[in-house]
Amino acid sequence: MLPFVIGGGILIALAFLFDDYTIDPSNFGKNTPLAAFFKTTGDTAFGFMLPILAGYISMSISDHPGVAVGFVGGALASQGNSGFLGALVAGFAAGYLMKGLRKLFDYLPDTFEGLKPVLLYPFFGLLLIHLLLLLILRLQMHLIQWVVQVKLF
Repeated sequence: MLPFVIGGGILIALAFLFDDYTIDPSNFGKNTPLAAFFKTTGDTAFGFMLPILAGYISMSISDHPGVAVGFVGGALASQGNSGFLGALVAGFAAGYLMKGLRKLFDYLPDTFEGLKPVLLYPFFGLLLIHLLLLLILRLQMHLIQWVVQVKLF
């Protein structure tokens, strides 16, 4: 994750360095073509940060079958505006989900051995991580809205 943060951050800083604030203050960082180039590249690198984090957390728990599920879980968390904590939850959830699927699929006959890493793990893993994150993230957002409405904090 760090190379994406460091590289993207430096590129965004260069975008602000080479831009002209007086052209359009609301579009600062993308007013000139050179600044827009640096800012777009830096923003793209930052966009990979959360999926990379979740993917490698998942891989550390469940080995190679967890990579794709973790990446997609991190991307879904990023799209759901849950940020860094959502990516952490997605990574752990994907890792343990894939660990569970591996144990579950151990009971299949040996003829399915070739299909597991190519078809069964990705299909069921992606399907279940999306359902799980929908449940977790929606519950989290409803809880936050309730706390704000009741004004507990």
